[in-house]
Amino acid sequence: MASISRKRGKRIIRWRCPVTGRNRSYQPKDQRLDNCRTLKKDIERACDAGIKWVHPSERAPAIPSLSQAIADVLTNRARRLKASTLQRVGITYLQLLQSLEEAHPGERITVQHLSRQALSNHFQWLLQPRPTEYTDPTTGRKHTRTRTCSPATATNRIRDLEDLWLRIHDHDEHGKHTPLPRRLRDLPIVKRQRRPAPSWAQMDQVIAVSRPGRQGRGRFGSEALYRQVVLQRFLGLRVDQVQRLRWTDLDWQGRTLTIRPELGKSQQESQGRIVPVSAHLITEMATWGTRTGEIVGRRSKATVNKSTRAAWRRAGVPPEIWDRVGDRKGQPTHAFRRGFITGLRSVGVDLTLIHYLVGHQDDDITDTYTYWAAMGEILRGVVDRIPPLTQEEADQVVPLTVRRGGAE
Repeated sequence: MASISRKRGKRIIRWRCPVTGRNRSYQPKDQRLDNCRTLKKDIERACDAGIKWVHPSERAPAIPSLSQAIADVLTNRARRLKASTLQRVGITYLQLLQSLEEAHPGERITVQHLSRQALSNHFQWLLQPRPTEYTDPTTGRKHTRTRTCSPATATNRIRDLEDLWLRIHDHDEHGKHTPLPRRLRDLPIVKRQRRPAPSWAQMDQVIAVSRPGRQGRGRFGSEALYRQVVLQRFLGLRVDQVQRLRWTDLDWQGRTLTIRPELGKSQQESQGRIVPVSAHLITEMATWGTRTGEIVGRRSKATVNKSTRAAWRRAGVPPEIWDRVGDRKGQPTHAFRRGFITGLRSVGVDLTLIHYLVGHQDDDITDTYTYWAAMGEILRGVVDRIPPLTQEEADQVVPLTVRRGGAE
């Protein structure tokens, strides 16, 4: 136990060191009683732990934990990233923490655990199949399924973690404790085969089977699905952007559509832009009834993918265009975007103009609204090259065979 005494009017703290067994004393510079009592408690904690007491000002600074460093990085990145992107990045960071905790059980994971070997081990950890829980959006029940990360996805996540390492090293407080960032150079190079894009005729087949009441007793087609695929076919937008379009965004007289800034994905697209609309789309939308609120309406991602995938299958389009191929996941909604881009490229449209229409990041487009003012007439000529919907494909649709048990 430590004690506080006085010598020549000065307070002195006395105790017996548990390491050397000798009596020690310390005269604080701050002679206030509260400060002396705080030091006395600190000395007693050191004696109880069986270690030599060192003044707090002489101790080495505590090494920050990796979880705290990750939290600081996510806080800084939240200023520029969308919520969905921030969530994806956060999951990647938390997976690194999980693999490090499994590799070092019982240890405190700090920023000093970042190393090239740790990233290499994490890459192998990502490739291992592991059970994950998910909630069925229709029933609300929780299920467990085994998922495996592909080598290409694992490589992308390692690159995200290398960026995390660099950001922690550049941090004002964590940088002095963080090892110099390194890169993994022995990761496998996965060359993916290009997925073929659908033609205008194949997209029209999907639109034909999606029309409400056109399939048998009308159980398959729906107004929301039909509007979604038509808008994607003529605009080339992402499905989440199409679902959030409003009737007020459409200028009927000027044949233009305003893509609001909140619908953007990239930093450039988040500025908002104006795109021309094909006269064939204006004619089709004129028959869509009430023009209030959202044009399509929002549905869950699982519902949209399921219904769009079923439409591709009913239309008899080859699966390699929209379904899973090898380790590549299916893209039933994104296939329309690829078909739009490929269709315009096949008739010689400049790639920069296509990038503006679909919202791709392009260094040649410095300001989106200025670009529309300067290139509006040229862009109108581009969308006028989009062919109209063909109705003949509706009679050529391959019917879906429904097996027992509801399997399609």
